[in-house]
Amino acid sequence: MFSKKSLAGFLASLQIAWSFSGGAYEALAQVRTAPVSVPTSIVLPVTAISAVRGGEILGHIPSLSAISRTPSPASPVVSKPVRPALFQARLAAAVGKTPSPNPDVPTESASHEGAQAFAVVYGEELIKSDGEETSINVAAPAAPSATPALSAPDASASVKGKASLSSQTPSPSPEPPANFWRKPGVQAALGAVAIAASVAAFGVAATGTIVLSSLGIPWIFKLGNPWSKKNQESGARAAKDVVLAGPLMWFAAASLLSLVSIGNGSSFLWIVGNVAGVVESLLILGQLNAYKKDAKALRATAATIVGVALGVGIVASQALLPLSAGLTGAFWTAMGLLWLLDAPQIGRNDRLFVGEGRTPEGISALSKALLVLGSLMHLYAAVMGADLPWAINASVAAIMGSTVLSQLYLPRAAHVVLGPIVRVFEAIASFLRAAKSAVVSGLDARQARALVDKEFAGTDYTRFKSVAGKRALDSLMTKVKALPGRSAILLEAPTAAGKSTLSEELNRALPGRIAVFPVDRYFRPVDEVPKGVDGVPDFDHPQSLYLERAANDLRTLLEGGRVELPVHVINGGTVFDSGEFMQLDGDDVVIVDSIYASHELFVKAAQARPMLDVYLTAPTALRFARRLKRDIVERGIPAEKNLRMWPQILINERDHILPLRAKADVVLNLVDEGELKALPDIYAELLLKTWAAAGKDARVTDLFLRMLRASIAADAVPPLGASQGDVDKGHKPPNG
Repeated sequence: MFSKKSLAGFLASLQIAWSFSGGAYEALAQVRTAPVSVPTSIVLPVTAISAVRGGEILGHIPSLSAISRTPSPASPVVSKPVRPALFQARLAAAVGKTPSPNPDVPTESASHEGAQAFAVVYGEELIKSDGEETSINVAAPAAPSATPALSAPDASASVKGKASLSSQTPSPSPEPPANFWRKPGVQAALGAVAIAASVAAFGVAATGTIVLSSLGIPWIFKLGNPWSKKNQESGARAAKDVVLAGPLMWFAAASLLSLVSIGNGSSFLWIVGNVAGVVESLLILGQLNAYKKDAKALRATAATIVGVALGVGIVASQALLPLSAGLTGAFWTAMGLLWLLDAPQIGRNDRLFVGEGRTPEGISALSKALLVLGSLMHLYAAVMGADLPWAINASVAAIMGSTVLSQLYLPRAAHVVLGPIVRVFEAIASFLRAAKSAVVSGLDARQARALVDKEFAGTDYTRFKSVAGKRALDSLMTKVKALPGRSAILLEAPTAAGKSTLSEELNRALPGRIAVFPVDRYFRPVDEVPKGVDGVPDFDHPQSLYLERAANDLRTLLEGGRVELPVHVINGGTVFDSGEFMQLDGDDVVIVDSIYASHELFVKAAQARPMLDVYLTAPTALRFARRLKRDIVERGIPAEKNLRMWPQILINERDHILPLRAKADVVLNLVDEGELKALPDIYAELLLKTWAAAGKDARVTDLFLRMLRASIAADAVPPLGASQGDVDKGHKPPNG
């Protein structure tokens, strides 16, 4: 890099600097440093560790192979490195002075001193003669003597042509022992180890990817075929113990990683492993939903699939972000899902152990073992590739899988360790849910009330209040008490008008004398029930009952005979030889409690005995609210099912039930004014419960409001024979 002339000048400058530096230079010269000779070529073999994060190159780790010191043809070979102390001695010998700070010692020209110093240090002398630079080989310095004294330079040495420099040099300090790690044998061994570890990391990572890509298979076999009758009971019990959130997060993470691996052009093995995770998680989700038969779980599954598909489409189309940024976001989203994948199941497992003293049935231990094994393999490859994120992900997966395994095989010990942690996270989650619920409920409550108020605007439901409810009820009870034995009370009313409440009042009026004729046992099989306008079986239609058989049995009871009551199986048939019998005592009064109690067939069957026909009335909007509340709160029936049935119910009431009012002996209204005024509040609360059960589904919300609107419209048209308040026609039962 530097010419020989420049180097000679530089060395002369060092000599001049020495004359002013005194002992500082000498002290500095004693510091042991690396050799000044620089190898002209350094060979660094690099072993590329394809530690597969599913086939991706994690990094290139240089091996610890020895550094080759191959001399350049243009550079002289120095057998031993020249250290500062020796360099100083040779330099002093070259310029003919001892190492002394005395500035009075005469010196030669800087150029000549530099040439002599160069000759001593590098074994080659530069002489400038007639503009021509001549290289003269100079003999190596004589062996050092015991004393550091140096002889003065020979004046005859500075001549044109060939010359030799003769001087004594001080003995060099002993060579320090060679660094152990720099020994060629050690470095070769370390290089071999690094290469072997690199190759092993590649193989281990690839094997780990294969293991992880198959971890869902044992779980699929454990759950079995959900459409097999043999597996139904055990499969449903096992699926009940599985938290659906885990497979859902697995599906989402595997889908995102598939996108990332394809987008980054990863290895075929890594792409296949991620796609296998998508397929296996979908199969497990299908099995769980088939066993659970839970509409909420099915909606969550469908929403997750749609959401993931949209996310993948947005990233792939680069609609919002460049592809690189989208893939990075997808990767870290997938990592976050994988970190939390087993957390919900760990909490459920601990609650099962505390509450029921057992371990979950629906978790495959082999699947979790494969998760731990594959994660440990990836952890080794990540450490070898110095990939910190990958190492963290593999560590978290191994820890979570090991935790679930401990809950399966060492539940008591696992609970001792995990119990407090689970309680803390449950408390935090409960607090967050409560806070979120409070905020959401407040917003939803205001929205629900606004929607309901809009439907009730301009209506006054207090017009339906009972005018003389207490007096009318007392009058009815007086007539009931006057009934002789084996009499009939035909109690009809549209749905949710309050028949059950009135039956209890009648039972208190005639303690021990009331017997209820169970009309609901006479329903026809579902395939014989007429279809409604929506194509669904209409169980509120008169033809849905064996009315003729029921009327004949009622006649037999009133005549003192015994009848065998049928048994109706929901979604099945009707069994007539049930072995259950009914017979009235001489003083009993039978109540026919049905929406069709005063059907002409029942009236004919009871006309030979004392009979009282009672019709119970209530506005449609109030009855609809009662029915929704009863089915949602008390029976757990989804609101949507009731909402879809309501139009057909209104049709049947108009055609078959409301006309019965005109021929009733007593029309009774027991509606309280307070309940009527609270109708907007009741509907707002019911809408909130519908949202809580089915989600804030715009479709269900619209259906809810349309059915409320239809109920209010039905109340705007007075039914046949209707009048305000309570009606008592004064009909007296025969022989009364």
